[in-house]
Amino acid sequence: MAAYVLKGLRVLGFLTLFFISSKIYFFIYGDTAILNENTAFLIARFFNNNPTPEDVYAISDYAVLVINIIVAIVVYSVGMNLIQIKSLVGKGGSQHIASIAKGIALRILKVVSVIGLFALFLCCIDYDRFVSPDAEYGPALVFAITTFLTLTSYGLFVYMLRRFMRKKRPESDASHLRK
Repeated sequence: MAAYVLKGLRVLGFLTLFFISSKIYFFIYGDTAILNENTAFLIARFFNNNPTPEDVYAISDYAVLVINIIVAIVVYSVGMNLIQIKSLVGKGGSQHIASIAKGIALRILKVVSVIGLFALFLCCIDYDRFVSPDAEYGPALVFAITTFLTLTSYGLFVYMLRRFMRKKRPESDASHLRK
């Protein structure tokens, strides 16, 4: 039970950092676009052959969202590694920097994999077969189904990866004496 509470506090801490980084970005830059219009238009053309101005504005918003996520991941990784005081005592500076870099890389990989799975399920599943496009509850149901499939497949992938990567414990040299 305590492990679930700790995980919940970590998620709450990450969401708080994301909120703070978003507010700091807004206070510093305001509504200025992070991408110029030509770059956003080229990126929008990659996703849609005939992009509209709304697509260009959406790409700029997504760029700000990605930057806020990356900032929150970096701050969260550094914070989580600095909070563990016991692990700081025996490590040198280079080992501590390596563990922070590993934490940042793993968290970015997790976020990219979850976003990729979500986009894959959203694009590959034909939701029009079982959800009416003009239904009032349609977008919420599609979001719920896609989120459920994403989290389930990510959980199964992590479980299988951990099971595959689990190393067998070597027999000790004195195992013949126990018999």
